[in-house]
Amino acid sequence: LEDARAQLAIYERAVARLPKVKEQILAGSNDQTAALAEYDRKASQVQANFAGAKEKVEELEATVSELGG
Repeated sequence: LEDARAQLAIYERAVARLPKVKEQILAGSNDQTAALAEYDRKASQVQANFAGAKEKVEELEATVSELGG
């Protein structure tokens, strides 16, 4: 459970950084259409990872709760 919570915290920080990353990509790119497509792909993966980690933590917390912990 502790490892899952740590992983969730990492993904939370990654999601929180997405707006700044988008600004950096746009500022440093000559081809903004391609840069936005790449950002969207990466942002989607980060958000999916966060959702999966959150679900795992919730499942583990429910299991621990059921076991009386």
